[in-house]
Amino acid sequence: MVTQVDEPRGVPGSVVVRSLNGVRISYRIATTDEFVLESEYAAARFLPKGYVPPEDATILDIGAHIGVFAALVARHVPRGVVHALEPSSENFELLAKNLRDNDSDNAFAHRLALGASNGSVRLHHAPGSVGHSLYANPDWVGEPWEPRPSEAPPPVPYEDVTAQTLADFLDEQGIEKVAFMKMNIEGAEYDVLLGASDDTLRAIANMQVELHPEAEGLAERLIARLRGIGFDTEFVPTDHPAVKGWLTARR
Repeated sequence: MVTQVDEPRGVPGSVVVRSLNGVRISYRIATTDEFVLESEYAAARFLPKGYVPPEDATILDIGAHIGVFAALVARHVPRGVVHALEPSSENFELLAKNLRDNDSDNAFAHRLALGASNGSVRLHHAPGSVGHSLYANPDWVGEPWEPRPSEAPPPVPYEDVTAQTLADFLDEQGIEKVAFMKMNIEGAEYDVLLGASDDTLRAIANMQVELHPEAEGLAERLIARLRGIGFDTEFVPTDHPAVKGWLTARR
């Protein structure tokens, strides 16, 4: 999806604009925002190869970060709708800005986490702009924070955010069918998807989910569960220590 990138430079941490395929994305220089903008990242983590969403599709971007995928895919579904969920307050500000700046009238930003239940949850901050998780990572202790905008408040290790189950989010938004769901929620995918009912999962025609390392066999359980209710699945492992691999499932 991402084939061309203009590369403005500036002070590390400052917010600048980069153009990707006619979409303008505000991001923070010299942070992991730049990694998300790379074409290699997009090829692995956005729409699966060969999949083109219908123009009237409903798309979910769960763990939307600063909205790169949401802003890009909104142009592919002019008669559809994109719901972009991001719990981090700082990332959410850029997500909302990027949707506004691209006149993405069919894309909606929700400052929300998906979880096993509804209520307030603690979002633990990674040292960079990606990786924030409902689960504290001991490897983050002592790691330096990435550069930040000069007007940003001092970094904090966590923030409390609102969480909702997948079923309740779909019900609240009046969504009966989802054409495609991208999910990258740093380990919470197991609670969300294994905790969802069969009917909720079957409401999603296609999904691409980043699976994170775990020691309880949850990835295998999730894949078996999806296959058992009619999904064709493909799993592509990675050698990244923080990512188990990408799961694609379709019905």
